[in-house]
Amino acid sequence: MDAEVQRVHVADVHSSYTKTPPMKIKILLNSILVHMELDTGASQSLMSAQQFKRLWSHRARRLKLERIETQLRGKLFTKLDLTSADMTEELAENSKLLTIITTHKGLFVYNSKMVTNRIKCSMAMIISLFSDEDDFVPMRLTESLQELGRINHKYVLTYCHKYLTKNKLQPAPRWALLTAMTLVIKDNLGHLHTRLAKKLSNLALMNMIRSEHVDHQEAASCLLVSLGARFPIEIFKHIESGCQPWTQAYFYMVLTLARLCRANVHCLVPRLKPVLRNMLPTLHGVTDGEMKWTLCVSLGLFSESIQMYLSNPEGTRKPKLEKKMFFHDISAAYDLLLNSWLPMKEPKVSRAILETVAQIIQLLPNDKLDKELPSLIPTLLLVYQETFPHVSVTRCLCSVLRTATERNSEIPVTQMQILLITFHEQICVVMEQPQNTFSEKQLNEILCCFRVLAPAFASQILEILRMQLAIDNEQIQLGALAVLKYLLDTVPSNMESQKDHILNCVRRSLLTGSNRVKGILAQVIYTMACHNYLEREGGKQLVEFIIQQCALPTEENEESTESEEEFCSVMAAVVTDKDLRRQCEGLLKLMVGTLPIGDVLWSYLLEFVITVKYTEAFTIVCGSSYCVGIKRLMASNTQFVLNYEDYPNLPEPRTLLMRLLIVSSSLCHGKGRGVPALGLLYLLAMDIHPATVRVWDKEFPMLCNFLEKNSEKPNLQNDWEEKLLGVVSQTLEANADKVWITQLIAEMTHCIHTYRLYPTERAFLYKCLGRVLRLTQDKDIISKSLHQMLQSVEHNEDFERDRVAAGIGDCAVTHLDTTLTTLKVFMEFNRLCISSPFHQVDNHIMKVKSTLILCYGQIMSRCPRDHILPRIETDILHNVLALFNTKMFGLKSKVKDLTLKLSLTNTVTLLAKAFQPSEEHPPYTLSRKAELLSCMQELITAEPKEILSTWVRKSAMDACAALIKLQPSLSSETKLIRICLNRVFSLPDWESSTADQSTNMDMAERQKLHTDTMASVQGLLKQCLLLDLSPDGLHSVFKTMETEIQSARDHEREKAMESTLQLVTFYLEKLQVSNKVPSLNLVRIIGCVGLQCADPSHVVREAAIKSLYGLLYIQLHLEGFPVGHQDKEVEHLKAIKGGLKQFTSQALFQTCTAVSNVLTKCIAHEQLNTLLFTVFKGLTDKHRNISCTASIVTNVLITTRGATLADVWGTIKVLSRHLHSITEPRLVSTLLIHLSFSVSVRFPTNFLTIPKAGNTFGPALRLNYADACHYSAEILRAVLSQGKGDDRIMREMGGWHLFVSPRKHHEGVTLLASTLAACAAPHLISIVEQLTPCLVNIGESQRITIAAFFGELLNHSVVWDLLLMDTLLESLFRCLLDESPIVQWLAVQGLGNAAIGASQRIDTYCTKLLSTMLSVIDQKSKPENLIAVEAMSSMCKVLGQLQEDYTNPILGDVALAVQPYLEHQHETMRAAAFNVLGKLIRFGSVEMNPPYMEHIKSTLIRLLLHLNAESIEVTNVCKSVLNSYAPVMESANISKMFQELSSEGTTLDYENYLSNISRHIAKDLDNQIPLYIRSCAAFLRNVLPAVRGNALTFLAFLMYNAPPHYYTSQSAAQICEQIIALLSDHEQDVRTKAAKAMRYLYMY
Repeated sequence: MDAEVQRVHVADVHSSYTKTPPMKIKILLNSILVHMELDTGASQSLMSAQQFKRLWSHRARRLKLERIETQLRGKLFTKLDLTSADMTEELAENSKLLTIITTHKGLFVYNSKMVTNRIKCSMAMIISLFSDEDDFVPMRLTESLQELGRINHKYVLTYCHKYLTKNKLQPAPRWALLTAMTLVIKDNLGHLHTRLAKKLSNLALMNMIRSEHVDHQEAASCLLVSLGARFPIEIFKHIESGCQPWTQAYFYMVLTLARLCRANVHCLVPRLKPVLRNMLPTLHGVTDGEMKWTLCVSLGLFSESIQMYLSNPEGTRKPKLEKKMFFHDISAAYDLLLNSWLPMKEPKVSRAILETVAQIIQLLPNDKLDKELPSLIPTLLLVYQETFPHVSVTRCLCSVLRTATERNSEIPVTQMQILLITFHEQICVVMEQPQNTFSEKQLNEILCCFRVLAPAFASQILEILRMQLAIDNEQIQLGALAVLKYLLDTVPSNMESQKDHILNCVRRSLLTGSNRVKGILAQVIYTMACHNYLEREGGKQLVEFIIQQCALPTEENEESTESEEEFCSVMAAVVTDKDLRRQCEGLLKLMVGTLPIGDVLWSYLLEFVITVKYTEAFTIVCGSSYCVGIKRLMASNTQFVLNYEDYPNLPEPRTLLMRLLIVSSSLCHGKGRGVPALGLLYLLAMDIHPATVRVWDKEFPMLCNFLEKNSEKPNLQNDWEEKLLGVVSQTLEANADKVWITQLIAEMTHCIHTYRLYPTERAFLYKCLGRVLRLTQDKDIISKSLHQMLQSVEHNEDFERDRVAAGIGDCAVTHLDTTLTTLKVFMEFNRLCISSPFHQVDNHIMKVKSTLILCYGQIMSRCPRDHILPRIETDILHNVLALFNTKMFGLKSKVKDLTLKLSLTNTVTLLAKAFQPSEEHPPYTLSRKAELLSCMQELITAEPKEILSTWVRKSAMDACAALIKLQPSLSSETKLIRICLNRVFSLPDWESSTADQSTNMDMAERQKLHTDTMASVQGLLKQCLLLDLSPDGLHSVFKTMETEIQSARDHEREKAMESTLQLVTFYLEKLQVSNKVPSLNLVRIIGCVGLQCADPSHVVREAAIKSLYGLLYIQLHLEGFPVGHQDKEVEHLKAIKGGLKQFTSQALFQTCTAVSNVLTKCIAHEQLNTLLFTVFKGLTDKHRNISCTASIVTNVLITTRGATLADVWGTIKVLSRHLHSITEPRLVSTLLIHLSFSVSVRFPTNFLTIPKAGNTFGPALRLNYADACHYSAEILRAVLSQGKGDDRIMREMGGWHLFVSPRKHHEGVTLLASTLAACAAPHLISIVEQLTPCLVNIGESQRITIAAFFGELLNHSVVWDLLLMDTLLESLFRCLLDESPIVQWLAVQGLGNAAIGASQRIDTYCTKLLSTMLSVIDQKSKPENLIAVEAMSSMCKVLGQLQEDYTNPILGDVALAVQPYLEHQHETMRAAAFNVLGKLIRFGSVEMNPPYMEHIKSTLIRLLLHLNAESIEVTNVCKSVLNSYAPVMESANISKMFQELSSEGTTLDYENYLSNISRHIAKDLDNQIPLYIRSCAAFLRNVLPAVRGNALTFLAFLMYNAPPHYYTSQSAAQICEQIIALLSDHEQDVRTKAAKAMRYLYMY
C-alpha cells in the first residue's frame, strides 16, 4: 500500500484527517477478479482469509462461494495489489482534476497519466486470463472490463479491437470480449467517437460474416445494435451494404437490421422498403429451420417497427408513410408463413411464425383480413393441439381478434362459440398447471382475448360462463370465475347491462365446497362490490358468503396477519381454510375501509353480529360494523345510529346488548373479540338506552384498559367477568325501567338455547342472567328463569355447572327464599330419578346432583351472612349431604363419581370461607363440622397412594384447611394431617413414568396438578400451625412428618423436607416474640433437620440447609434477638449451601463437619443434651448417610462441648440404649467407620510416588483423638473375642497397633479383613452390605478403610462361597473413579486379589479385570506413579491364574500396553512391565498363534540388554522371564543357557554370556541373525546409557558371528555408521564400549 502511494503524484499539501475514506480494491486471485472495500488507514499488514471474506461479503453473492472458500481457506495475504484501486463512487473525467484524495500519507490529486498506466496494466492482466477454461471466469472478466470502460472507454475499446483483430481466439474468449465491448459502448454511448465506432462496426460485421458460431454472430449483432443507438443510419447502411442473400451471415444481418430498426423506429422505418423487397424473395428458398426462425423473428420486428412508426408519425421530419405502402410485401410474407411454413410443424419455427403473424395481421388490408378470418381462426385453434407452448397461439389469436374488432370485421357466430369454449378450456388447463412465469403469461393472454371480445359479445360470454358455473367441477368453475372477475375489473361498462344476470350466476356458485373456488369467488364478490352490485337484490347473500369464510375454524393461538390484502392466487394448487379465512377478512376490511357502500353494509353487518353461528367471525364483523357505525355517526346530526325506519331489519337494542356482552366475556379466547365488542356496544349506547351513556362513559374506558393489559392472563377470567357484571348492574340500576328489564330477562332466557354449541358464552350468560334477576321483583319470572337455567345447563360440562351455580347464587342475594324454593321444587321434580337405586349408575343423574350441590355452595358464599345463617343447618347442609350420600336399599353406598366429589369439596370450602371469623363477625359454630371433616377424610383416603389423577384430594384438603378455622375446635389435628400426608407424600414425582398411569393429562397439566396438590397440603399444615403458633406447635406439626422424613423413598423425603422448609419460613414470618421463650422442642427439630444435610438427594440436602438456617434464626428470636439480626455462624450456612450440588464423599463430609460446627456454636448449654439425644437417634437410622452424619455430629459435639455436659453418665446411658439395637456385624462396620474418622487416616503427599534411594516419607503423624481410637479398637477387639473369632493374626502381626496408625491404618484393616474371612465368614454379608453405601457418602479416610477392607476380602475364596464376589468387584470398580488417589490405589490392589479369591472361576472376570488394568495404566502413565505399578502387579496375578490355552485377543492388548514401560526410567516400573511380559509367555505357541509369539519373541533382545541392569530387581526379573522363554526357543543351546540363569549362587559373566548367545544364534538360527542385529541396533539410541553400552557389546558379537554375505549389506553399513557416531557419545562408558565393539568389526 505504501509503495503504491509513493507512485502517486503528491501535492504540496498535508492531510489533517486521521482516517481515510474506504477504497474499492480489485484483487486478482486464482483467475478471479475480486472486488472489496478496504480502509486505507488500516495499520495491519497481514489479512487472514476470514478477514478478507468479511470485507468482501457484500460482493460474495455474485460469485461461486464454494470455489472462493476453497481457494481462500488457510491462506494469509501479505500483499494487496492496489494497481486497480479506485474510489467507491466513480468520478467523471472532468471532475478528477478537481478532486483531492485523502490517504494515510496525506492529500493527493489525480494524475491522468497514472490512470492510463493503471488501465494498461489491468487490461493486459485481464486479457491474459481469458484463456481460463472455467466458464465462470469469462463472465467475471467481462464485468471487470466494463468497470475499466467506465474509467476510460476509448482505451478499453481500442485495446479490445486490436486484440481481436490480431489474435485468433477460442469461441468463449471471443464471445466474452465482444460482450464486454457491447457493455462498455452502452455505458459510454454519449462519448463514443465516430472513427472508433466505424472500427468497431467493421470488426463486428467481420465477426458476423466470417464466424460460423451462432454465439459469435449473436454477440456481434448486439454490438452493432448498441452502436446503432448512437449512429443508427450509418450502422444501418453499413450492414445493408454487407448483406449478401443466400449466405449464412445474411440471415443474422437481416435480424440485426430488424433489431436496429426496432430500436430506432423513426430513423430507419422509412429506409425499410428496400430491405423488405430484397428479403422476401429469399423466403421461398429457405429450408433450414434456424434460418426460418431468424427470418420470422426479423419479419415480426419489422412489422412491429412499422406499427410503432404509423402510430406516432410526429416523431419524424421526413414525409409520412402510409400503411398501404407495405400491403403487398406484408401480404406476401403472411401467405408464405401461414400456408407454407406453419404446416411443417417445426416447434421453434412455428412459435416464431405465430409471434410474427400477431404483428403482421395488423398491417394486412381490410379486404385481405376479412377474407382470411374464416380460415385463420380455425387454423390457429387447431394449433392448440400441438405440443409446443400455447402462449404464442393465444397471443396471436388475441392480436387477430383485436384487429378484427377494431376494424369491425365480422366474426362468424359459429366460430365465436368455438372460440369462447376453447378459451375457457385453455384457462381451465392453465389453472391446473404449476404457478410459474409461463402459466401466468398464458393466463393473461387468454383473459386479454375475453376482454377484446367483451364489448361486442358480452351476452354470449356471460351465457358461456353461466353454463360453466352450473357444472359441478372445480377446474371448470375456477376458469369461469377467473374470466368473470377479469371482465368486471377491466370492462365494467360492458357488464353494466348484465348485472342481474351476473348476480344470478354468482349466487349459484355460493354453495361450492372447494376452497379454491371459494377463494376466487370471494374476489369476484369484492369486485362486484366495487361496482355497486351489493345494493341489488341478492347482495346480502354475497356478503354472507364472505362472513361464512371468515367464520371458518381457527387455532386459538394463531397469530393474526398484517397482510390483509394478500389474496389467494387464482392458480394456487392448494387453498387451506386458514388462507381462505385470512383472505376474506382482508376483503371485508377493504370493503368497509375503501368502498362507499357503508349504508348497504350497515344493516347486513349488524344482522351478522347477532348471528350465533358466525361467532368465529365476530371479531372482523364487529370491527367492520364499528367502522361503518363511526362513519355514520360522524355524517349525521344525531347520536342515534340505528335507523329502523330506513332499515327495518336491524336487530333490537336489547338483542345487541346481550350479544355484545356475552361475546366480550372471554378475556383470552375468541381471537381478541372483546375490544371490538365493547367498542360497538359503546357506539350504540344511546340506541340501547339513554340512561346507559353516563355509566358507560365512566366504566368502558377502564374495561377496555383492563382487557388490553390482561388479554393473555387466563387466571384473571373471573375478575373480568365480575367487572362486566358490575357494569351490567350499574347500567340496570341507572335505567330503573322495570318493563325494559323484564324484556331483557326474556331476551336472555331465550338466548340460552341459542348458545347451545358455545358453552363458554352460555356459561357467562347464566351468570349475567343471575345478576339481572336481582333487580326484578316478579317472583314468577325469577322462578321460571331459574328453572330454565337448571333445565338447559349441560350438567356434564364443569364450566357450565360452575357458572350456572354462580348465577343462581347471584340471584339468591336478593331473592333467597325464592331461589331455595326453586331448588327444592327442582329436587322434588327429579326426586324419582335422583333417589331411585336403579339409576345410581346413571352418569347424568350424578352430574345433576353435582350442579345442585354447587348451587347451594354459591348461595352460601354470596348471600348476606345474616340472611343465610338461619338456613345453613336446617335447609342447605341437609340438602347438600342428602344429595351426596346416596343410599341403595337403605344402605349408604360409596360415591365413585368424580364430579360429585369435587362439587361437595368445593361447596364445603365455600361454606367454610363464608363463615370465617373476622372483626365484624364473631366465630361461627358449625355443629356438623366433625361430620364434614370426616367426609373429607374419607374422600382423601379413597384416593390411591401411588397415582395422582384427579383434583379430589387437593380440593378436599383445601376444604379441611378452611373448616378447621371454624368452631368447635378439634381436639387434635394429627389424624387429619397424617391422612393427608400419607396420600400426598407417597406420590411419585410428576416426571416419573409411574406418575402418568391411568391419566389423560399432558405434562403441563400433570405438573400443575402435582404442584397445586403439594401447595394444598402445605397450606393445611400452615393452617394447623396457626392454631398454635409456638415452638411446641411447630414441633407438633413437624412430628407428623417424621415418618416421611426418614422414608426409604427419595420422593417422600424430598416432599417432607420441602414442606418443612415451607413451615419454617411461614413460622419465621408470623413469629412475634416479646419475651425470651426457650424451647427444647425447637432443638429437637434442629437436630432432626441437621441430620438430613447429607441425604443422598440433593433436593433434601438443600431444603435441610435452608430449614436449618430458618430454625436457628427462630431460636435466636426466641432468645430475645430482634428481627433483622444477623448471626455470623448462622450465615455461614449460606456458604455451605453452595457445595451441596457436589455429591462427592469429600464434599458431603465437609458439609457434615461444617453443620456440626455451626450447631456447636449456636446451641445453648442447657439445650446441648436435648440436641445430643436427638442426634443419637440418627445412629440407628436405616440410611447409612444419616447414621454417618449422626456419628460425625456426635463426635464434633462431644469433642468441642463434651467438657460442659452436666450429666455425662446419663448421656452415656442414652447412647448405650441406642447402640444396643445395633447387631454385631453392624457394630463392626460402625466401629470401622468411626475408627477411620478418629484415626484421621493420612498418607504423605508423595506416597504414590516411586521413592528414590535414601528417601523416606517423613516423620510420623500425631494421632487425632487418641482416646477415641484406643476405645474403638478395644471395642472391636472385644467383639471379635465374644464370638468365635480369633485375633491371633492381628496380635502376631501387630494389627491393632497398625489399626490406629494414620499411615499404616490400611494395613491393619487388611489384617482385620483377613481375620474376619477366616473366623467370622457368615457375618461378612451383613458387614459388606452396611459398608457399601459409605463408599460414596463420607470422608476420604472412611473410603480408604472400606477400599482396603474390600480389597483384602477378595483375596479369600470364602467371598465366592458367600456370593459376595460381584458386589465387592462393583464397589471397587466404582472406587477407581474416586477423587482420592489412595482409594484408587487400594482398589487396583484389591481387584488384583480377585484372581486369588475367584481362582476357580477366573475366566468369568479376567477380561473385565485386564481391561480395567489397561485403562488404569493408560490414565496413570505419569512417571513415578505407583498406581500403574500396582496395576501391572494385579495383571500378573490375573494372568498367573489363567490356563495356558487361553487365547483371548486381550493378551495382545496387554503386550502392547506394557511395551512402553519396558524402557521406563524407573527400575520399579521396568521390573513390573517385565513381570507382565513373563506371564504372557505361557499363552500360545508358534503353531497356534504365530503373530502373538512373534511379538513376544521380539522382546528377547530387550531382556538380554537389561540382564546386567544396576537394579537387582530388574536383573532378577529379566532372569526369570528369560527362563520362561526357554520352552519356546527353537535352539536347544539357547534354551539351556536361559534355564541356567535361574540357578542360585551363580555369578553372571555378562560379556561372555552375550558372546555365547550370539554364537548359538549364528549357528542354530542363522536365518534370523539379520533380524536380531536390526533389533539390537534400535537400542543404540536408547535414553539409558547402560542399555546403549550393552547394545554395542551384543551388536558387536552378533555382527562378528554373522554370515559373510551380510558384511557387504546396506543395513550393515548403516549400523557401522551408528557405532562410529557413538564414539562421541557424552557418556564415557558408551564411548569405551563403542571402541571395543569396533575391534570385532574389522571385516566390515
